Amino acid sequence: MRESRYNFYVPLEEDDKTLVYNALSNSLIEADEETVELIKNYRDDYPDSEKFKKLCNLGFIVGKGFDEITYLKYSSYQAKFSMDSLSLTIAPTLRCNFACPYCYEEEQNISLEESLFSGLNNLVNMHASNKENINIIWYGGEPLLEITTISKLTELFKETCEKNNVSYTAGMITNGYLVEDVGIEFFKKNINSHIQITLDGPPQVHDQRRCLKGGQPTFWKILDGIKMLDKAGFTISLRCNVDRANSAHLKELINIIKDASLKHCHVHLGHVETGNKSCDWVDEKYLEIDDFASSYTEFALLLAQNGLGKIRDGLYPQRNGNYCGACTMNSYVIGPNGDIFKCWNDLGFESKRMLNLKSELKTAADWKNEWDYTMHDVFEIDKCVECKFLPVCLGGCPHFYLNNGEPKCDKVSFNLESVLKKVYQESLALEKSS
Repeated sequence: MRESRYNFYVPLEEDDKTLVYNALSNSLIEADEETVELIKNYRDDYPDSEKFKKLCNLGFIVGKGFDEITYLKYSSYQAKFSMDSLSLTIAPTLRCNFACPYCYEEEQNISLEESLFSGLNNLVNMHASNKENINIIWYGGEPLLEITTISKLTELFKETCEKNNVSYTAGMITNGYLVEDVGIEFFKKNINSHIQITLDGPPQVHDQRRCLKGGQPTFWKILDGIKMLDKAGFTISLRCNVDRANSAHLKELINIIKDASLKHCHVHLGHVETGNKSCDWVDEKYLEIDDFASSYTEFALLLAQNGLGKIRDGLYPQRNGNYCGACTMNSYVIGPNGDIFKCWNDLGFESKRMLNLKSELKTAADWKNEWDYTMHDVFEIDKCVECKFLPVCLGGCPHFYLNNGEPKCDKVSFNLESVLKKVYQESLALEKSS
């Protein structure tokens, strides 16, 4: 037996205790000096105690012949090549009613033609016979500009899934401005999963960043739409895109969200990045990843302090089989002209497509665009393989790597010690109050 290569040790100031975290099993324990010594220097003659068995079960001690990297590869490849579900992110249009300065998309006045509906449904039907779930995410542009298209396609997809006895889920990413105009019945008929909406700070900040094309404000109308969805029981993922221009205003936004008394809303930060460099947001406004990590931690603490979530839920590292769907076999992004992509950051860029719904044959360039993502392998990146945080980070965003030639480290890796201490302190407080 030996110590796991993915153990982290965080000394606590009081009682000579240490927090021990394992990135592969995602386990966290409080340990005394004897336990730490047992983990670091296990001896074959050590008694086969309950403590030892627990440390093995939690992944802090592993068998000498157990190759943790091979195990991690196996679990990652299993998720990458899983045939259980089909995930389609569909942009019924690239038109948008907003003029966000940091948007990476090049707006095109294109909407999905009805002639492509059958091709889309054929794609769903082809997969429905051997899948457990069909998952749709409506994207854009602004998807609520095309509610008729969404309604018609939803009807087709549901019918196909029912015929094949396959479960159907559908979510949406929208700027939220048209939610009230569209009305709650549209969402009840077409959406049965989460809805992501963005507020970029309090009104005076948000309305500078996410205004209508004519410059009109949008904050309060979006919030009214969020309240309508929340009242109807929809799960709302409320995103705040953060950079240097708005990072000082997060507390004001939290106060407004708290006053709204939302019951089904989960708030998180998004990192404004350069994307594919098609936007005019100047580099000086971007937060470096370590600064974003600090803002993310501060935001999670503020949410917890205001009763809008737990520190653990907002900060504790999350283990996934793959970083995102772009790396998996059965996940695609569909543009309104029928172009098919692997990553939504590439949406609208013809040179990045992997096929078109009307195409019969893939070109060499099409194959390359698909393989760049599907065959992206973090285990071929020496920096990542040597990193103790690999099981959680998995090399970060593949789009970033393909465009920059280096991995993007996970935000939590920059302040892991602080995060683990805060999660531990919260757990102690919860124990005392229960």
